[in-house]
Amino acid sequence: MEPDHAYNIGLLASKYPEMKIIGNDKTFTFISQFFNIPDLENRKVVVKEADEINIGKHTLKFFMAPMVHWPEVMVTYEMTEKILFTADGFGKFGTLDTDEEWDCEARRYYFNIVGKYGMQVQALLNKAKTLDIKMICPLHGPILKENLEYYINKYDIWSSYRPEEEGILIAHASIYGNTAYAAEELAQILKNKGAKKVVLTDLTRDDMAEAIEDAFKYDKVIFAASSYNFEIFPPMSEFLHHLRGKNYQNRKVRYYRKWNMGTKCR
Repeated sequence: MEPDHAYNIGLLASKYPEMKIIGNDKTFTFISQFFNIPDLENRKVVVKEADEINIGKHTLKFFMAPMVHWPEVMVTYEMTEKILFTADGFGKFGTLDTDEEWDCEARRYYFNIVGKYGMQVQALLNKAKTLDIKMICPLHGPILKENLEYYINKYDIWSSYRPEEEGILIAHASIYGNTAYAAEELAQILKNKGAKKVVLTDLTRDDMAEAIEDAFKYDKVIFAASSYNFEIFPPMSEFLHHLRGKNYQNRKVRYYRKWNMGTKCR
C-alpha cells in the first residue's frame, strides 16, 4: 500500500466497478484510509498466509511479509510459471538503461529502506526456500531470471547483518580539515600494513546513503570526528543515528573523537 505501488488502486476501482480487490486484513485497513472506494466491502477478497486463488491459467499463492518494509506487505507466488512477486524485496535503485552491476544499487536500496527489518526478511527467505522459483519480479529494478541463488544469498547475508567483504571503512567528519587529513594518513598506514581494502568517506560531503551501504558492506569501520559544542560533529551524529536505526551490528569498530585538548579513542 505504499503510494508508489498503490496510487492507482482508486482509479482502477472507479474505472472497473466489478473488479475485485485482493489483499490481507491490513491491506484493507490502509485502503480505507487512502481511498474512497464504493462498495468496498463487497469487492474485497481477504487472503491469509498460504491461501491460494485460481484465476484460470494461473494460481496465486500468498505469503505474508510484514515490515518488508510496510506493515501489510505480502508476496505472491504464481504457481504455474513459478514466479515470485516480491514487492520491495530484491529491488534496487538506478535505471534499466545502464550496464551496471546489480549488487551496488541493490545493497544501497536494501540497507537504506529495508535494513532495519533483517529478522522479518529472514522469515520471508525461509518461506521462499520451500518454493520452486524460476523468476523474481520486484517492484523496483530488473526482473531476475538467472542465477537466483546468487541474489537470495546476498539477501541472506544482508538480512543477517553479516559483513559482505573484508575491508575497513574510515568515515570521517572534519570541521577544518585536520580530522580528514588524519583519516587519509591512517588509510595510507593501513594500506602499507597490508589491509586488503580501505575505503574513505567524507560525511560532510559524500552521499549519506552510500556511506551507510559501505558501513554494512565491510567488516570493520573507523569513526573519526571533531567535537562540536561538546558533542559529536553533526554529520557524524547523523551517520550514527542512521546506523542505529538500521540495526548496525556484527562489526569491529574503533571511534576517534577529536577534542580541542587532545584526542580520545574508544
